[in-house]
Amino acid sequence: RDGWHTYWRNPGDSGQRSRITWHLPPGWSAGPIQWPAPTAVRFATLMSYVHSGEVLFPIELTAPRGLRLGESVTLNAEGDWLVCSDICIPEHATLSLTLAVAARGRDDPQWGPRIAQAVANLPARSNAPAHITSGEPAVLSIAMAGAPAIRDPYFFPYSQDAINHAAPEQPRVGSGGLSFRLVQGADHNLGGAAVAGVVTYVATDGRREAIEIEA
Repeated sequence: RDGWHTYWRNPGDSGQRSRITWHLPPGWSAGPIQWPAPTAVRFATLMSYVHSGEVLFPIELTAPRGLRLGESVTLNAEGDWLVCSDICIPEHATLSLTLAVAARGRDDPQWGPRIAQAVANLPARSNAPAHITSGEPAVLSIAMAGAPAIRDPYFFPYSQDAINHAAPEQPRVGSGGLSFRLVQGADHNLGGAAVAGVVTYVATDGRREAIEIEA
């Protein structure tokens, strides 16, 4: 609903990430939630990383060998998430999906295109050089071709304790890439260990893009 949100894998200063617990038949396995890029929302002195509107979280499931044609398989899961506006409501759902075992898979006509689009919109893994130097603030630098053409970059760390989320990141864009000035978080180790996360920015066509980086 309008005005409500749920939370990214790192919720920031407040909130709780969504979780799913699978109850699968023998031989089946489920991968982790694949998270789309969030947006940053400030509440007074707190900064949270959220999802609003409709959001799809792709999850890859692997079927065992030896399934028999014509059989049905039921996949069960428990979902838990926190929905917040000016108040927060924890929500829970028991989920079940029964599918027939077929010789050839086919996309669901309603959900297939939407899931494909959700997968395409996941942050792309970047192999561009990135490094972080210690200090107050620490400096995260990322090489990026075409950097001068981008706008409004933002860094979302995977670790909840790496940075002070509410502190301004002071992004700078130069000819060879971009940088952020990051204030130390609870672990006080910026520049002393690897830092990973997602960088979002507005591209020249006006769309918001996202890349996954490790420095």
